[in-house]
Amino acid sequence: MGDLRVDMRPKSHPRPKDVADRASQQHGVVTYRQLRRMGFSHEAIKRRIRVGEFHPLYRGVYAVGHTAMTRRGLLMAAVYACGEGAVASHWDAAELWGLSRNGGKTFHVTVVAKGRKSRKGITLHQVRRLDRADWTEVDNVRVTSLARTFLDQAEVVNRRQLERQLETAERQQIFDLRAIKDTCRRNPGRHGIPILIAAVNELMPEALHSREELERLFLDFCREHNIPMPAVNVVVEGYSVDALWRAQRVVVELDSREFHLNRKAFEEDRRRDGALQIAGYRVLRITWRRLTQEPAGVASDILTLLAHAPAASSVSSQLP
Repeated sequence: MGDLRVDMRPKSHPRPKDVADRASQQHGVVTYRQLRRMGFSHEAIKRRIRVGEFHPLYRGVYAVGHTAMTRRGLLMAAVYACGEGAVASHWDAAELWGLSRNGGKTFHVTVVAKGRKSRKGITLHQVRRLDRADWTEVDNVRVTSLARTFLDQAEVVNRRQLERQLETAERQQIFDLRAIKDTCRRNPGRHGIPILIAAVNELMPEALHSREELERLFLDFCREHNIPMPAVNVVVEGYSVDALWRAQRVVVELDSREFHLNRKAFEEDRRRDGALQIAGYRVLRITWRRLTQEPAGVASDILTLLAHAPAASSVSSQLP
């Protein structure tokens, strides 16, 4: 979005191309400070306002060339209008993240301050602090992080709306439980924390259990269903796997939400599965939900894989 903390001393010979380039990166808007940095004097800015080259949207924020602004451009203008450190938040953050649409008539902006004056068309959310990990940029607009957006939304939307947004994030493979936990730890006392945790737990009952709990549950499961005990947390083909039956070349991966529900981890899981399968291993992924709700089916799958081990001669040359 550009740094608002700029040297206000004008440069010489401002170029219209500089304005156009900056506006194109900012959804059609520029700020007074940015124009001064490009070399425009105060009088030059006022003159261009009079002739219709710059159109004031808020004090010190202008549309360039026309007023046919997109909603994204108007949101960026609202964020700039609220000053240094302001970020889009709540419903507008949810829209930027692709979780829902903001059907309201105002823009939601969070600022680190108290006593700021509200502006027409902007719902201002004032907080004491906003950790650097709790905001980012989406489409060049400063916005609360996805996890912080969930925490904010938990305080202003109903439970079903929050669950739908969580479901959408999961479908888009951007849900990250660790980020949600970290955000809640950084923001103690927020009354949205128990609401958010309850919604996550309702949709994903396995999500709040640790990886160690899942591993212990799986070993107990193997004993209960008379499945030969596997080696656990061993390295195969350069990858650490959760459970291995070496002779049968069968691998089970325990899909903990905490470690597998973010885009990077999702891609890494698929890369690892492919490498293991190419090396002759059969990989079965098991979730907490399936392990606890479909135990007979899981046991049948594992026992079937173990019973159909590849012939020793076909794999002897590949054994690690």
